[in-house]
Amino acid sequence: MNTQSSPQLFDNHTSYRNTFPLYFHQITWNILEKERIVKYSTPQELLENYFYGCILFDLYRKFEVITIGEEWSMQDELDYPNDKGYHYHDMCQLLNISPITIADLYSEEEIQANEWTQLDIEQILKEERPSFAEFYQQHIRQSYRHKAFSALKKHLNLSELFTIMLNATSYDRFDRQYQEHMEDTDENYETQYFDMETLEDFNASLERHEMLILSDTEFLRAFEWLDRNY
Repeated sequence: MNTQSSPQLFDNHTSYRNTFPLYFHQITWNILEKERIVKYSTPQELLENYFYGCILFDLYRKFEVITIGEEWSMQDELDYPNDKGYHYHDMCQLLNISPITIADLYSEEEIQANEWTQLDIEQILKEERPSFAEFYQQHIRQSYRHKAFSALKKHLNLSELFTIMLNATSYDRFDRQYQEHMEDTDENYETQYFDMETLEDFNASLERHEMLILSDTEFLRAFEWLDRNY
């Protein structure tokens, strides 16, 4: 993965560092790069890249909730873009949204009665602005998810994306099933240890596990959820 240019939501998340979800991110991010959905020339493009990173992270975390019961709080886990120099007004300008003004919150009479200074008003507006998670849900998720998914669908059908995501959440489960299947069907088969250190290793595991993943009815609810959302 181009770790210098792609958003680090997966990389920086403690529970994902150096784990299989990074391969899901790498595969899908590479597609967005190939389709020129993500670019790196201007501050606006870098900000949009952050949005797309949130789309992938949001998709994966919700899938995890269904498959392995992980808890997911968008408010807690989506990084606030101010940490990366992405500010509220930058996002409003990019999305052609009018920022919150003091007139949206108080009448002219209330403003005059309180005798607020400009610094007072700026502090009030800062406190009243939506969190990034709220802003994401209201203004970003729908449109950017549509654009991201349209690009991904050119390369991954529903079953392929489901296989990638479930392999990332439950790799060990399907490796055990594969070993058991081979031992039952091939008397000369010897149990193997499969390394999982590179994207190539992950892609090889997808080939081993595809049949097992798509026939495992325990994850039917996750497949149906992905079908509704992808």
